Amino acid sequence: TKEVTVTINKANAVPATVTANNRTYDGTEKPLVTVTGTPTGGEMQYALGTATGATQPYTTSIPTATNAGTYYVWYKVVGDENHNDTVPACIVVKVAPDKTELGNAIAEAETYYENIKDKEPNAAAVLLEVINKAKTVNNNDDAVQSDVEDAITELKEAVTAAELAEAKTEAIREVEAVSATDYVAKDQQSVTAAKETALAAIKAATTKAEVETALNAFRAAIENCTTQAESDRKAVDEVTKKINALLEAGGVTTADKGAIEEARKAYDDLTEGQKAKISEETLKKLTDAEKALEKAEKDASDQKAADEITKKINALSEADGVTTADKEAIEEARKAYDDLTEEQKAKVSEETLKKLTDAEKALEEAEQQEEKDASDQKAADEVTKKINALPEADGVTTADKEAIEEARKAYNDLTEEEKAIVSEEMLKKLTDAEKALEKTETDTPESRKGMAEDDLTDAQKVVAGDLDYTGKAMALVSAPQELPEGYDKVQYSVTGGEGTWTDDIPFATEEGAYWIKVKYVGDETHESFETAEIIVRIGGSDDDEMTPEERHNLEYAKQHPHGQHTWIQKIVKDPTGEVDGIMINVCQYCGFVEHDSEQEISAYGVFNAKTVTAIQNSPEVGAAEMETKRWISVHRKVLEALVQKPGVTLEIHYLYEGKHCVLRISGNDPLLAELLQMEDMYFGFRYLGTMFETIEE
Repeated sequence: TKEVTVTINKANAVPATVTANNRTYDGTEKPLVTVTGTPTGGEMQYALGTATGATQPYTTSIPTATNAGTYYVWYKVVGDENHNDTVPACIVVKVAPDKTELGNAIAEAETYYENIKDKEPNAAAVLLEVINKAKTVNNNDDAVQSDVEDAITELKEAVTAAELAEAKTEAIREVEAVSATDYVAKDQQSVTAAKETALAAIKAATTKAEVETALNAFRAAIENCTTQAESDRKAVDEVTKKINALLEAGGVTTADKGAIEEARKAYDDLTEGQKAKISEETLKKLTDAEKALEKAEKDASDQKAADEITKKINALSEADGVTTADKEAIEEARKAYDDLTEEQKAKVSEETLKKLTDAEKALEEAEQQEEKDASDQKAADEVTKKINALPEADGVTTADKEAIEEARKAYNDLTEEEKAIVSEEMLKKLTDAEKALEKTETDTPESRKGMAEDDLTDAQKVVAGDLDYTGKAMALVSAPQELPEGYDKVQYSVTGGEGTWTDDIPFATEEGAYWIKVKYVGDETHESFETAEIIVRIGGSDDDEMTPEERHNLEYAKQHPHGQHTWIQKIVKDPTGEVDGIMINVCQYCGFVEHDSEQEISAYGVFNAKTVTAIQNSPEVGAAEMETKRWISVHRKVLEALVQKPGVTLEIHYLYEGKHCVLRISGNDPLLAELLQMEDMYFGFRYLGTMFETIEE
């Protein structure tokens, strides 16, 4: 038997699973690691240390920690009698400091810094330095909680210091902004003393509360002091109130124009000093409102332009009712649409635009159809033109016979289709003219009754005789006591019948001889006749046989510095639009009236001149009104003036056969231009009434 020695070596122990409890500082003590499972062959032991090894004794207790920091937890298994100790292992555990409050404090401090960096550059610079220092702590992963808390405290103190500096600056600014000279004399000393006290207290203050207390004391001290700017303040307040009452820019419409312009005017009426007291915010609201109004007005203008085009297009006939008479309206609508800006066109609906294009297509078709009927229309128009050129029935004379017969033949030569185009009104004018011609041909001077001067009774004669000079106007004749049967009135001509006849008895003032002729005006069945010339003298010679020159040559040497008459023109009767005026040649030295010098100043010319002036003085779009009880025609120049003012409507009130009539002619009526192609110089109201609007009342 041999003895054998057997050696059993120790096995290696196996540690349990150890994991780090990384967390954020919350003020409580907690285990640094979590141990999962159980070790094999011994017991677990733990120690705190550094990265290179344990610095505290190993114990079976799991290490704990409260404060933020980096912890090195060493652990191992202490083997039993059959197992070896394990090699110590290290696990790193981090308890991060709670930086939430620090982050919030930094953000608040940065916001505050932005608010004061321009106003308080010195305090802002100190604050920025503390902010940057706090950011360094916040970004340091190894920072402990005390570092964080110190950074927060320092940051808050820096903000408080900056706030104090800002409060002092604002308070000092407020106090120094108050000028004693802005107050009445009796309060200026009180204001100065209050300022000095307040400034001293503010500068010595160590807290914002002390600054506010000093500032409130200053305010209270000057509250009862009377300012010289009360009227300015009131004006500023009123303007501010007007501006603040305006809508915000986003809600402004053109309906706000009056209020905005009123606010602007109120602001502009302030003095420069008063304007300076209007806050920038308030002024900005006004300027923003003005810009918004400008935009709203542009939008409204664009919409108005679009609406006007829409109205033009909607006023067009539907496509199935379009005729060539609609051409101008359709082309005008198309041009108006094409002239719109792109923004304005966008406001015209597709439906409206379609109506325009449909109308254009329909017009093209109508024009093609019209060409087919052109020959019939042309023939009818030529006849209508001939009839139109005839005078009204009441103006027909035998001189119109050829024109009337030519118009009848032209009408009779038409086909039935062409005749159907000639209006009943035109045909009636032709037949009326034919009837009037027939009547005129039978009404001749030979058919009328007549009489002569020798047939007059004494009561029917005009009485005249020489007159003594008085220096006053005197009637040269006396009207007859009665008129012969068949005679309507007596007319006078101071120039012997070659001048203008007037219903008024002639008057004269100056010495001299006056030649007067008398006309008895017959009715439609009696011929008018003139009397022999009557000579009337005022303060003159009894020699009836002397000529005017012989009579005045007796006195001319005494009265005339140049040995002869010096003639000047003298208006003895002013013309109106209804009554002619009279102008004569009178010697400026003796007042002698030159024989046969009487000249007519035409009332008809005055009427036409006034009508032209009324048209020219009318607004571009408006009406020119004239009234006459005498005239029944106008001169060509009136119609030429009207063509130059297409937006004007001429309205003439006149009498015809005892009826009040109104003739209206629009300057843009195409018939007016056609009318002026004729060579006629005068156009009767009744004739014009066949082409333009006429109302009989």
